[in-house]
Amino acid sequence: MARGAYRGEREGATAGRSVPCASVQERPLCKSGGKERPLCQCARASLVQVGALRGEWGARGRRLLRVTKWGLRVLVGLGVGVALSQALLPDRGLLQTWIAAATPWGYLPAVPLLAWTVWRRRWPEAAGLAVVVLLWVGWLLPQVVGGAVEGPPDFRVASINALAWNARPDSMIRDVAATEADVLAIQEVSPELAAAIETEAFDRWPHRLVLPREDAFGIAVLSRFPMRAHVEDLGPTLPPEAREGPAVAEPYVVADLDIGGRPLRLLAVHTLPPFGARYAAIWRRQCAVLVERVEGERTPLIVAGDLNATPFHRVLRDLDAAGLRDGHGAVGRGLTTTFPTDRWLPPMLLDHVLASEELAFTAVSERTIGGSDHRAVVAGLRWAGE
Repeated sequence: MARGAYRGEREGATAGRSVPCASVQERPLCKSGGKERPLCQCARASLVQVGALRGEWGARGRRLLRVTKWGLRVLVGLGVGVALSQALLPDRGLLQTWIAAATPWGYLPAVPLLAWTVWRRRWPEAAGLAVVVLLWVGWLLPQVVGGAVEGPPDFRVASINALAWNARPDSMIRDVAATEADVLAIQEVSPELAAAIETEAFDRWPHRLVLPREDAFGIAVLSRFPMRAHVEDLGPTLPPEAREGPAVAEPYVVADLDIGGRPLRLLAVHTLPPFGARYAAIWRRQCAVLVERVEGERTPLIVAGDLNATPFHRVLRDLDAAGLRDGHGAVGRGLTTTFPTDRWLPPMLLDHVLASEELAFTAVSERTIGGSDHRAVVAGLRWAGE
């Protein structure tokens, strides 16, 4: 077949015109539909199929684009709702409690997504993501921009969660006794630890109140300074179905210390962990009791303990509003973590030393306690203005 004749057939097929094929002797053959057909007929069929495929994929692409747009809008709406609820509402639900715990890294995907929406000029979505990112940055900045005051501390306070069912009691007791602090607030004090506190290893702290328990809520305060202390109920009483055994109340210690002739009140606290809906409800009420107790104080005050709350939970913001500053945030280390040390869970800062405005932090550090799932917090403090 002549090259020009075949080109004419091909161009005719492309233009959609019916062009006769060359003679049977000259025309090339191809297989289509299981039969041998003239090549020009195969070309026409292929062009029709390509056009159909283009139309089908074009429709699919448009549907995918619409789904993507609406999915992005829903995602942005959820992000804005979660961030605003965290900013404006108390920690009411279990989900909201865990969202607050995940604040340091949970909102991170909003940053590249914001950059992408700005690049694509999707301004409504970009505006919503900007709100999320601004709130997130506003929560993080106070935790990293602080700085410790210069000079040596007047005294040190440590918060230690010793883990009631510690599998390495000898190591735990040795690490607790080696803590370089003048006042120890110890949580999860077991009968074994209480017995060890009576040995000479703890003679550095002659003033003490120790309340051991078989569960996870034994508590103790040990001090090198003169101290008068008593126990109050953090409340409320746990319902019997919340755990094995009879219903009990959560204790916390109120210790009045004499620091070189100056009065100082210490609250040693351990709240219930909000691991389930029932525990979360009790935890919120305990946090409310603590905030109410702090708001009524006029004496220089320290709160030390495992609050089972991060700096991004409402209770820490309420305590800050009541005049207590978390030591980690005060020295610019609010993104460090103290839990867990023995399992895979998102790392969190649950252990705190908070102080009223009469005191300033010189340093805050963490210490490993053998066998415990928490790291101890040791805070150096001095009287403000000195």
